[in-house]
Amino acid sequence: MMVRNLSTIIAFACIVFVIVSGIFSRCARGEKPMGKNTSVIFLHHSTGNGVWRGGMPRWIEDYNAEHETNYQIIERAYPSGDPYKWKNYPFDYWNIWINHEGHEPYMEEPTLETLTQLFDVIVWKHCFPVSNILPDTGNPDITSEDKRLENYKLQYRTEKENARFQGYPVHCLDGRRAGEKQYQGRECPVC
Repeated sequence: MMVRNLSTIIAFACIVFVIVSGIFSRCARGEKPMGKNTSVIFLHHSTGNGVWRGGMPRWIEDYNAEHETNYQIIERAYPSGDPYKWKNYPFDYWNIWINHEGHEPYMEEPTLETLTQLFDVIVWKHCFPVSNILPDTGNPDITSEDKRLENYKLQYRTEKENARFQGYPVHCLDGRRAGEKQYQGRECPVC
């Protein structure tokens, strides 16, 4: 039970960090800061649901009260599992957002074009099994559901380079902007 609570606390802290770092890092880079009214969607599956139920809405309410902001956050199981399978891996985001891009839902799941029209910030949390990574083959395949770092890199890179992201900042958990090879002297494993 203690490990489960610790995992929830860590995941919650990471998601809060993403939201807060997005708020402040934009200002530090001279970009237009998020407005006082900002809409956020949190896409997740089971572990993310634990994070949500672990206090995220209350934390946002308290943050808003303390900073005189109106950040509105909602959560959604994504993909929903009906009719798109209950999978939440890099392949699934690539498949819905890139492979089936457009303003029409794919298998009833909103595409990136739809989400970016409705929300200022999109946060997603993959399922825990995403970390069950198989060895690389030396032949990465963007269309593969195999959980391999080489495939993840292609899928994320395509999402990042996609034209929709050109005006939409993408940040890694450590504050590095997607695409920066170095951050605080470290090589980015995905970007």
